[in-house]
Amino acid sequence: DRDVTGVQTCALPISSLTSRFDAARDPAVALRFLWALRASGGFDERLAERLLADSREAIRRWAISFLGEDRNVFVAIEDKLKRIGATDESPVVLAQLASSAQRFPALCGLRLAAAMADNPLSANDRSIPLMVWWAVEKHATVDRGFTVSAFASKSAWEKKLVREVIIGRLLKRFAAEGTSEGFAAAARIFETAPSTAEARRLLSDLDEGLQMIGARAARELPLGTSYLQFASAQARQATGRGKLPSVPPELRPVLAKIWSEHTNDPLILRVACRMGSRDAYRRIVQLVSDASSSMASRVTLLRILADVGEIGRASCRERV
Repeated sequence: DRDVTGVQTCALPISSLTSRFDAARDPAVALRFLWALRASGGFDERLAERLLADSREAIRRWAISFLGEDRNVFVAIEDKLKRIGATDESPVVLAQLASSAQRFPALCGLRLAAAMADNPLSANDRSIPLMVWWAVEKHATVDRGFTVSAFASKSAWEKKLVREVIIGRLLKRFAAEGTSEGFAAAARIFETAPSTAEARRLLSDLDEGLQMIGARAARELPLGTSYLQFASAQARQATGRGKLPSVPPELRPVLAKIWSEHTNDPLILRVACRMGSRDAYRRIVQLVSDASSSMASRVTLLRILADVGEIGRASCRERV
């Protein structure tokens, strides 16, 4: 049998294949011998450690791919992968690392994703940021505490990729589970917002996440494929569309931080009502019933009632 190099490598010892790989100056030829080494069982941690330091991006890329296929790495290899994630200047290598991070053990994958968030090239690429997010989303629920610490710390907020791509989706992802653990993680993330503007952005993400609770299909949801495993399982039953029957204990600190009985902010009212706050529901009905309120404002609030399934209540119709 002939392999990709066109020679009968099955008869060659691994040491000979290694020597031919080392001697190859043409990257295409070197790749063929690397593939032959892989097929012959000659790819191991020692070789991988050497390949990750290779100056040729194609060699680094395939070394990472092979490690991902094996789905496990030693600490020394993980350290090299983290350095690559944080400093490598090849989009090809970084894209492969983001993809392989989904295959590595959860904490390893999350650490690699966090390292990639340090790399300006990753943050400014058209595709890599979402690939990094998919790695985070893949492993997010294995250790929620670690995930929140890694991607919602003060230092994490300073990273463009985390701030613009990951943290809002992560909060949304946890809220959409509809579980106590998910709500607690979402609340922890919300508490880390470094400014009023960022807190408001996270509030919108929380609103979207709560709306997704119990969804049966994820084709139009911006969360990733793993959401299918959680969209229906263990979700709390809502009385309306995306509305909880009562405020979960884990979300009460969020409600306490945003709520005021005099508020007329549609976003705050919608999120509070979606969380199950009866005070928010009564405040919305009061504002809708107020003839002095603008028509545009009243229509917006009516849409909130319709969105959370309250508009059909007899008591609501009577007051409105």
